[in-house]
Amino acid sequence: METRGEDGIESALAVVTFYQNNVAQADTKIGFLCVAQVGFAMALVNGKPPATPDFLPTLIPLLACSFAFLASGYHLFRALRPRMRFWDEGRMIGGFLTPRPKNPLTSDEVWRMAEVLSGIVSAKNWHIQRCIPWLAFLLSLIVANGLSGIILG
Repeated sequence: METRGEDGIESALAVVTFYQNNVAQADTKIGFLCVAQVGFAMALVNGKPPATPDFLPTLIPLLACSFAFLASGYHLFRALRPRMRFWDEGRMIGGFLTPRPKNPLTSDEVWRMAEVLSGIVSAKNWHIQRCIPWLAFLLSLIVANGLSGIILG
């Protein structure tokens, strides 16, 4: 059993460092997904639509791409700024809990900080997981639209 002395705060700080690294890794994933989303949108804008006299074959892929773009963008935005709720003395509050400034940091406060960071990592990765299928759908629509433009001429 660990005491609440020096060992308790060192292990708590190690866990906080671990979760801070996980937050940084999730932010890197979000950055790559943002670049992919913008790249896919640019490919759609620069692509050649099928040359048909009817507007319906052009409108349906455009609407599907717009929906996929908005859905993936929503999850990317939520991954950048996850909405967190915390319990403090029996009531739910929003935002971050701040330690008392005049007292030294205790291991309990560091463990609470680790819990907050784990919640942030969990929320970010949940939205990243929801974003990737929408981006894959967007890419498949763009490729199909490009191929139909080549095939139909």
